[in-house]
Amino acid sequence: MRCFVHRDQDAIGVCKSCQKGLCPVCAVEHDYGLSCKGACEEKAALYERLIQRTRTLTDVQRRFRYVYAGFVLLMGLTFAIWGVWYGEPWNFATLLGVVFIVYGLLVLRACLRWAREMKAAHAE
Repeated sequence: MRCFVHRDQDAIGVCKSCQKGLCPVCAVEHDYGLSCKGACEEKAALYERLIQRTRTLTDVQRRFRYVYAGFVLLMGLTFAIWGVWYGEPWNFATLLGVVFIVYGLLVLRACLRWAREMKAAHAE
């Protein structure tokens, strides 16, 4: 591959931002890769910050993935028990509790599927 600017020079890498070939004269080396001098340095830094932020959010989501499903299931149980305890067996509160329980189980199923997919992706 050749440098995008200096066509007679071999490229030593590709810009992290614009994906153009770079020779030693055109390239700026960062901890996270290469970028074009000037024009792409800020964009490449922005891309790296976005990648780091996404990793952080993914780690937080991984730790708290079951909290929402647990909360919805708890609310469903609360409404269902409250509806049965303080009224007729099939009143609005009981029906609402059943809806919350079904929704919580669907969310829990989605979380478990996502966890399996992530585990399989990391195993490859």
